[in-house]
Amino acid sequence: FGRSDKPRASYDRDLHLAAVRGALERLGADEPVALVGHPLGGVLAALWAARHPAQVRAIALAAAPFPSGAAPAWAGRRPPLPVRALARTARLAWPFVGVPLGPSAGTRRAS
Repeated sequence: FGRSDKPRASYDRDLHLAAVRGALERLGADEPVALVGHPLGGVLAALWAARHPAQVRAIALAAAPFPSGAAPAWAGRRPPLPVRALARTARLAWPFVGVPLGPSAGTRRAS
């Protein structure tokens, strides 16, 4: 909910593509891989495949916008007050409603 650290570098496609490169290196991907991307991940998967076609065996995209390079029109606008208030409430409540508590946290009883 907007509380992540901001990276020191520019938060752009090249930073994300460097993260893809790092992940593939850590995984030891020495053969072409299948990439799956959803919204921003779809843009990154498409860009990776375009820049490194020999490293990609297959690509699956879901709800990915076409990467034009231009920021969306809404990117510079401030959300309306009710939306900001709801986001603040969600951030404050998340530790209590979003995380399972107690000794059985993270477990389910078999049906």
